[in-house]
Amino acid sequence: MLVRITFPNRATERKALSLLLGRFSGTVLKDGVHVIPSRALPFLANHNLAFTVEGTAPAPRRRRPRTIDELLELPPKRRERILRAAAEEARHEYLANPDLNLELSS
Repeated sequence: MLVRITFPNRATERKALSLLLGRFSGTVLKDGVHVIPSRALPFLANHNLAFTVEGTAPAPRRRRPRTIDELLELPPKRRERILRAAAEEARHEYLANPDLNLELSS
């Protein structure tokens, strides 16, 4: 589970970031809120760092790539999964509407 936390001041925030880097994944939002895994909270507390838990954060959602360039930037396994899903979707669409003209224009 991901949680949203804030720090009371910039010095505490910088110290926490230096400790978290390389140990836990996370994100810093524009408003100064940090989104980190809940298992990182005891780690911060053990280092006597003050923080406020703002609540839980939704898990990040992956979106489908919108361009060929975005597709090519993906890891090969994810790219293959997306292409297979798109091919299967097109196959179902064709089977549901066999009168579709799927000829390629030159």
